[in-house]
Amino acid sequence: MRILDVGTKQLTNAELLDHFQHQRAQWSTIQSEAEARNGTIRSRPKNLDAITNSVKSRLLRPEAPTPHVGEAAYDATVAIPLLCKRLKPYRLTKPELLQIFNLRPWMLMQMASIIEDFETRFSEKQQREMVLIIYEVLGGESYPVFEEEAEVPDSDIHMDGT
Repeated sequence: MRILDVGTKQLTNAELLDHFQHQRAQWSTIQSEAEARNGTIRSRPKNLDAITNSVKSRLLRPEAPTPHVGEAAYDATVAIPLLCKRLKPYRLTKPELLQIFNLRPWMLMQMASIIEDFETRFSEKQQREMVLIIYEVLGGESYPVFEEEAEVPDSDIHMDGT
């Protein structure tokens, strides 16, 4: 596939899904207009359907980190600017924000793997605030549970290391 517009920004999963769905709809419109006037059109990229189907199957599955269908879905056109605004005081980098949109972290452990030097850059209070802001804006399956709040069953604790 040839790159038509190199662009200057990275896309979230939601924006990527919208782009591919728009491309497919655009080609369908062009094709139907050409058939209506008995004209010919340049051929549609052969891998457009394969790529679109692959992207859709990965992003629309219910267990995806950021499902785009169902109760856990969020409207990217509203959520992305709102989350950027709410997380601005924390001075996160663009790649960190992109990962937050794509992965929708709801635990401090997940945030630590997304944000560089998470534990040293932010206090515990700030860390919790960020997780709660992400949950409020992007939603999620369950309310964030912080590690010390989670109950560990006694049967999982072994003093002898086994």
